[in-house]
Amino acid sequence: MNKYLLAVDGSDNAKRAAEYLANLTQLRNNLDITVIHAINIRKEVNRFSNNSTDISIIEKESIDRGWQILNEQVAEFNKIGFQVKKQLVNGDPAVMITEFAKLNNFNHIVLGSRGLNDLQGIVLGSVSHKILHLSHCPVTLVK
Repeated sequence: MNKYLLAVDGSDNAKRAAEYLANLTQLRNNLDITVIHAINIRKEVNRFSNNSTDISIIEKESIDRGWQILNEQVAEFNKIGFQVKKQLVNGDPAVMITEFAKLNNFNHIVLGSRGLNDLQGIVLGSVSHKILHLSHCPVTLVK
């Protein structure tokens, strides 16, 4: 059994990564796929720290948006009748995705080459770049 972890963030490249993996299911029948999305609630709270919004509201909205992203990406697999698992994690996306992959013995990670925030990727290093360096298994970047 080949275990694939599809990391998504709602970007166009993440959608193409989901399409890529959905197409792969048509070629191979022994795939176990989990779709993962990482939220960073601490970062979201800090981003809105000058706002009068309650922290619990920011947390709830972050989680709700995370599940929305997961459900949108899983729809690609639902179209072809392929069942996948979903996982929402909290923390630094690259660290959480690679740790989840390692702890759960995934053979392969698939993700888009660029996420939602290109400027942050240039300044801080992209999530995909960090995953390439932290991963214990092969990584496929989809453009």
